[in-house]
Amino acid sequence: MSVRKTTVLCCVCLLLAVGAVAVLFPFGVFSPPPSYDYRDEQFTGSQDWQAYLQLEGVDPDNPPAFPVHHYDQAVKLVTVEPGAFYRAVREGTLRNLLQDSDRYEWIIPRSYHGTEKDFYRFRYYDGAYSVPNVPHSPEPEDGYAFALPDVVEQTLQQAGLCHPDFIAPCSYINSSAESYLYIEQDGKPYVLVFTSAPQFYEGLEGSGHLYPYSEFQKVMEQKCQEYINAVYYEPLAYGVLPLEDWYYNYFNGFYQKQQITQWLYPAS
Repeated sequence: MSVRKTTVLCCVCLLLAVGAVAVLFPFGVFSPPPSYDYRDEQFTGSQDWQAYLQLEGVDPDNPPAFPVHHYDQAVKLVTVEPGAFYRAVREGTLRNLLQDSDRYEWIIPRSYHGTEKDFYRFRYYDGAYSVPNVPHSPEPEDGYAFALPDVVEQTLQQAGLCHPDFIAPCSYINSSAESYLYIEQDGKPYVLVFTSAPQFYEGLEGSGHLYPYSEFQKVMEQKCQEYINAVYYEPLAYGVLPLEDWYYNYFNGFYQKQQITQWLYPAS
């Protein structure tokens, strides 16, 4: 067989192989990951809005006079388990965690006679809606302020990231002391850190700054090494078991699951 015929045959085989893969996985070969910008989502009129009206028994045409719920300023915040978050940071799968999460809450500012007093949270957690019992006061570390669209827009412009392909804020379940904004633009990931305890992020400038993902990963790796002592050794010294979620999420793949289980439930 001549060189030319061999080359043509190879090209045909390659095209057939690619075509076969495209048939098997029609949306997984050439399609880019879906874009997302949380600032484009509106609470009013959404499926969550309908669930809110039903759960709270609110008539949209005749809402209560006070407090005033500012639905137009609602912000959607993904909520994650700490262990799952740190593991996703380590593995570089944070975007997957955020876009596939079925845990989030709408943060809605409320005011009384025109003065903001607290934040109302409407939560979606594993297929069920609920309302936390205690409203959150509008303190700086609440995490709502950093996720406001105009604040984020200003931060992105200063960093030269005006057209993100993906952008979503997240915070820990039942805690807003630490919140993050994950951003991707032109295939490059970034993280904005918002925390009331910037001293725990040695190597970063502090709260409210945007960092390349690789730089954030290095700092978090060091932080997690410190947590090995803080969450494991020190609690055991006081006879307290560490959180199971932390180990089965973050340390899975870093230590064997059997070893983790032995730590959590040592033989008596």
